[in-house]
Amino acid sequence: MATQFPGFSYVYSGRADARVVLNALQSKTEVRILSAPKLSVINNQKASLQVGDQVPIVTQTAQSTDSAGAPIISTVQMRDTGVILEVTPRVNDNGNVILDVMQEVSEVAQTTSSGIDSPTIQRRKIHSIVATRDGFTVALGGLIRESGGRGDSGVPLLKDIPVVGSVFKNNTVDPRRTELVVLLVPHVMRNQSETQAVVDALVDGLEAASSLAEHARPLVPLPTK
Repeated sequence: MATQFPGFSYVYSGRADARVVLNALQSKTEVRILSAPKLSVINNQKASLQVGDQVPIVTQTAQSTDSAGAPIISTVQMRDTGVILEVTPRVNDNGNVILDVMQEVSEVAQTTSSGIDSPTIQRRKIHSIVATRDGFTVALGGLIRESGGRGDSGVPLLKDIPVVGSVFKNNTVDPRRTELVVLLVPHVMRNQSETQAVVDALVDGLEAASSLAEHARPLVPLPTK
C-alpha cells in the first residue's frame, strides 16, 4: 500500500490481469477507457505523455491608476489539460520494477467562484511509488468525484405559481459518482530482440487499424436538389 499518497495501490500477478480487472469493473458499473498509451523509457529516466490541449489561464490582471480609462492588462499562462502521464522506472537485478507514477486527468470548466473571465481546470491526480515485476499489473485509484445536477419539469405556467405550483411540478436530481483507476503493466526489454518484438507488435496494431479504416463502408452522399 502506498500510504504516503492519496488513493490506493494494488499489484496483480500475471499478464492478462489488466483485462480481468476491466471486465470485473464493467460487470458492476459503467467503465470508460480514457486513454491506453504506451511509453518506452530508459531505466532511471522519466518519460511523459499528454493527450489533450493547452488552455490559456489568466493568472494576473493590472490596470494603471495614472490615467482614467486605462486598459486592463492580463497575464496569460498556458496550462496542459487532458490525460497526462509521467513515469520513472527503476529496474533492479532481481527483475523487480519500481515505478514512480504521476497520472492526471483534467478538464476545463466554467469559472463560477470569481469574476475573472478565465476557465477553471478540474483535476484528478494520482502520485504514487509502487513495486512490481515484469508483466504484472498495478492498479492505482481511489480518487472519487461526486457531482450532479438539479432540474424541474411540469405543466407550463402552473408549475411557477407560488405555493400551489409544487403540485404541478416534478423535481429531479441527477447524481454522478466517478472514480479514476489507473492500470499499469511494465515490460522490461533486456536486449535488442525483445525491443524489436515490442516495436513489431506496435506496428502490427497500427496496420490492423489502418486496414479496418480502409475497408470501412464509405459514406453515401446525400442527394442534392
